[in-house]
Amino acid sequence: MNVLSKLLARLLESYLVVMVLALGAGLFFSPVIIGISSYSTLLLQAIFFVAGLKLDFGETRAELKRPFRLFLATVFMLVVFPLVAYPVVHLFLPEAALGIMLLAAMPTGMTAPLFATLAGGSEGLALVLTVLTSLAAPLTVPVVTRVAVGSSIEVDGVGMFLDLLYVIFLPLILAQLARRIFKTRVMSASFTFKPTSIALLGLLIAAVTAKNAGPLATSLRSDALPILVALVFFFVFTHLVGYYTAFHRSRPERISYAISLSYMNFVTAIYLAERFFPDPNTILTTVLAIVPWTLMFVPFRAWALGRPKTAAPK
Repeated sequence: MNVLSKLLARLLESYLVVMVLALGAGLFFSPVIIGISSYSTLLLQAIFFVAGLKLDFGETRAELKRPFRLFLATVFMLVVFPLVAYPVVHLFLPEAALGIMLLAAMPTGMTAPLFATLAGGSEGLALVLTVLTSLAAPLTVPVVTRVAVGSSIEVDGVGMFLDLLYVIFLPLILAQLARRIFKTRVMSASFTFKPTSIALLGLLIAAVTAKNAGPLATSLRSDALPILVALVFFFVFTHLVGYYTAFHRSRPERISYAISLSYMNFVTAIYLAERFFPDPNTILTTVLAIVPWTLMFVPFRAWALGRPKTAAPK
């Protein structure tokens, strides 16, 4: 029984398993789950609050001594890359273009510092990019979206800006206040952060799926495979671009750039797709992104750790 309990706990801590369960629940039990959809904003806020409890801004001080480099990296990740990704994907698979553009425009995910450490990267660099992109996203995402697709799709830039402030900025500030006031308690409860975040993610996916169950079921049957293939290529590309565009930096820094670009906050993309672009293919693209997002770190880590170490540039 103990073995089964451990196995169940491991499964429930898997993004991929939770996504499959949440998708199935939303599709097959939509009348029961659809009531949760009215709490999607609160669910995303809770996810950012829990993630914010893990962030120690004090660890970013050393990296902040190079502001221009960080500014260029942030602009590339949040502005240049999504503006390039949209027309390229639209050329080959138009139904996935908006969803992939939203993913490309997202801030770095809160797991990036951990992933950077596991892959031999710079944890400090990944952490500061996580913080900077999360704080900048409310400004950049509405502008980038309007520039990329504004001529063909109506974009509520002001509404998106206010929503992103509400779901990203506010929870992060509250989380940092909680860290300062209840630091000991927060640290002692840190083992609950990952399962809590994954459970909240599952509820959000189930809610979004239940609200759009009919169109999503149709898209799953007809478009899931080509979208998934496009996403795999997209994530391979993000790793390559993140690593090789930083050719002048040290290997740990290049690894961190690749991780920061590739492991974006897909949860926010799911939320924005459902709220502002309720097209089933766009929602499906952001949800299916969890598959390569979850699986691709294993081969990337093996590749990164297997490369010969090179000296940092002077």
